[in-house]
Parts: sequence; C-alpha cells; structure tokens
Amino acid sequence: MDPWGFCTVDSTMATSSADVALLMRRAGFGASASEIDALAQLSDRAAVVDVILGATPYVGPPAPVMTPDGGLDDWQRFVALSQWWIDRMARSTSPIIEKMTLFWHGLFTTSFAKVFDPPMIAAQHHYYRSAAMGNFRSLAHGMSMQPAMLDYLDNAWSTKWSPNQNYARELLELFLLGVGNYTEADVDASARAWTGHSIDGSSYLWRPQWHDEGSKTFMGHTGNLDGADIVDIIFDDPAKATVMARWIAGKLWAFFAHPNPPAGVVDAIAAALQSGWDITAALRVLFNRSEFYATASVQGHVRSPLEYIAAVLKGLLDRAHAADIHPEWWYPAMGQMPFNPPTVEGWKHNGYWVSTASSAAKADFVRYASFRLNELGRHPFAALPADAGAAVDLALATFNVTTPSAGTRAVLVDWLTQQRTIPYQGWFERHGMFVLVLLCPELQIG
Repeated sequence: MDPWGFCTVDSTMATSSADVALLMRRAGFGASASEIDALAQLSDRAAVVDVILGATPYVGPPAPVMTPDGGLDDWQRFVALSQWWIDRMARSTSPIIEKMTLFWHGLFTTSFAKVFDPPMIAAQHHYYRSAAMGNFRSLAHGMSMQPAMLDYLDNAWSTKWSPNQNYARELLELFLLGVGNYTEADVDASARAWTGHSIDGSSYLWRPQWHDEGSKTFMGHTGNLDGADIVDIIFDDPAKATVMARWIAGKLWAFFAHPNPPAGVVDAIAAALQSGWDITAALRVLFNRSEFYATASVQGHVRSPLEYIAAVLKGLLDRAHAADIHPEWWYPAMGQMPFNPPTVEGWKHNGYWVSTASSAAKADFVRYASFRLNELGRHPFAALPADAGAAVDLALATFNVTTPSAGTRAVLVDWLTQQRTIPYQGWFERHGMFVLVLLCPELQIG
C-alpha cells in the first residue's frame, strides 16, 4: 500500500514476470527464472517491492584488512577491497543495499587516485553501506565527516587563516542542491564554517585552533556557524529542503531508470523523501511508479561496467570469484574503477558506457574469463545439451537472461548449429557460446 499517495494506482496490480525481472536487474544484479516466478506470485507490485527493500541485510565474508599489518601494499589492498565488493554485489541476498552503496559512492564521491589511503577509502565505503537505506539527513552529516571526503576535497587542511572552498562548494553544487540554488557568499560562509574539520593519518580529527569562530551568514542565518550548522540550515529551510529533495530524487531516477524522468516522477519521489528523509520510502515510491516499467525505462538503462561484471559473477556463483577472473585488469578500459570516479561529478549514465573501447574491453574480459574457467575445470558450458535450442536456453539462463529477444536466441541457435558441423570443435563451442552470451544486448541493458 501507499499511505502517502505518491505512487501511481497500478502499484496494486498483479506483477508480471517481466516487471519482476526488470526490478531485480535494477534493484540488484539480476535473478534466476525461479526467483522471478516466486516473486511474481505475490499479490501485487507493492508487495514485491516491499520484499526487495525489506530483505535482511547480507552478512557475507568479512572485508579484507586495510591496515599495513595486513601484509599487502596499497595497490594490493585496493584490489582486495574491489574484489571483495564485486563478489558481494553478485552474492548478496540484499542486493539493493549494494546498489545504493554504489549510488552514494557515485554521488558523494571520493577517488582512490587522490586519497591513496586504503583504510580511509574502506571506512567511507563501509559507512555508505551502513547508511545506504536509512535517513538522508543523517547521511548528509555523516558523509561530511568521513576522512576520505575531507581529504579528497581539501577540507582536511582548511584553516581560519586560509579557508578552502572546495568541499564547501561541492556540498552545495553537486551533493545537495545543484547550481543556481546558492550564492558565492554562501560558499564563503560555508568554507569558514567547515574550517577545523581535519584528519590525522586515516582518522577524523577536530582541530579547534583552526576553526573560524567569527560570525558568518549562510542563507540568511547568522552566527558562529560550524559545518554541521550548514547542513542543518539547508534541511530546516522548507524551500531549500524541497530543492534538495528534488535534486536527490532526480539522481535516483537517473541511476535506476533513465536520465529524463517524466513529469511528476521527480515530484513524487522528492515528496516521499522530504516527508521524513527516509531513503527507503523514496525508493518504494520510485519502484512502484508505472513509469519505471514503461518502455522508456525498460530500454533506457545501460549497465555500468561494475553492474555488468557483478551480473557476470552472479551467473558464476558456484564456479568463480572475482579473484579467479580478475575484472580489475579491465576496469580502466571499461571506464569504471570502483572507489575511483573520474571527477567529483561521479560517473555519468547510459550513453557514457557505450563506446568501442568499452565494448572491446568487455570482449577481452569475457574471453579471459572463459579460458580461465576452462583452466580451472569449472566452465559452465563444458557439456551443453545436444539439442541446439536447449543448449542456447541453458546458456542464457546461466546468466539470468530469462526473456531473450527472438533475434538473440535465433542468432545463437544458428551459430551453434553451424559450429557443430565442424569436426573437433568441442572446446570452441563452450568458449564461443560463453563470449556470445555475455556480449548479447540483454546483458548490456540493465
């Protein structure tokens, strides 16, 4: 049910398997036909959404040790953390939490390239996961105090003698409000308010002697303002809070659906968010909107490289971990490295991921993965059925392509039929099928 009236009425309609499959790709990284069918049996779409949003948080293997005494250098610790996270995406029984961790990482950005400190990056990452589905106001305060953020946007060394505007500006421009919703005087006051919030090694440190204790005026509020006051002023001002809620709602829609939300969608998500700053409530409205299941959304979301790799590993749950097939070797060429957005604006969406370079990198990655799985004796297509149609159906189902297009299936069946006319081609059959399935359009569209 929708007590606030923010959802369209069809949230109470029975849910088709196609809609459940879409939701499982967007709120996670895909699902098997049996998982989809089980959810489709629930009473209505709202019930399916509630199950997905209310899943018990996944525990899983512990994160790798990030301190120097773990025996790894900085790069090795980055690799270990990235492998652990991509495995977690693929294996989590509450994948929406991993999706939202990725979302916040791409919005409230830091970069390993600048903050070359594994403990700080890991601490921020774990914080985003813990806050991913909770209270947005608390998250806005908490992310501001993360050592990785203070270091990345140069606030760690901002003093009353020389206030640094970097974090103060991005908090308003990119994180909470957007361009045009603040003044340069607001940036100046915010920078002064954030002085003294610093780091010591990999930990947060308050340096009172660096803090500007003078009177400051921010968005009409005057006093000896601190950084936390800046955040509170925005949340407590009804007009600014509405702007902020719409800003975050638009970001959520672009991340989960497509970059051009239909009229009314942003307003509905924003109203749910602003009513209590409950992130889960905003997601509930988003996933219950009829527009989310419309053609523009179904066909309008290209998987990011990290989403794609997680989907590949989800199909290989019993056969491989990230450490077996080394996706980190292809992150730069695919265009997305975990913990390393290219700029403070984070990653873009959809067309940003469509390029010849990214496609070539995916092809290299899946070819290597196929060879590696064969080397390990774990190739999923080592014994495909004799019937070409059944073999193709099994291959597609392995990677959770539950409703392939007629064109995709026909091409794969034709290829396999022709391939089997060639003597002694057993090895190439499994390898070719693996590559073709993982490069088919259905795996690229989320």
